[in-house]
Amino acid sequence: MNHEPDGYIKYITDEIVKAVGDEKDEVKACCLNVKHSCELIEHSLQIQKDEREYGLKVLGAIYHLESGEVEFL
Repeated sequence: MNHEPDGYIKYITDEIVKAVGDEKDEVKACCLNVKHSCELIEHSLQIQKDEREYGLKVLGAIYHLESGEVEFL
């Protein structure tokens, strides 16, 4: 986030910036990014169809590198 990326990486970092805004707390920023990502995925018509037909659920989670723990939000 400290330089100007290009291509597909720019799309990803732009979405992170949109999600996080000016949040400085790393944990809160991470949660905001996960929530934003889930919302983007939920807008997919195929995902919506699969939710209705197969009971698919989109769940957000954070993987903690230091412990290996997955925390579902």
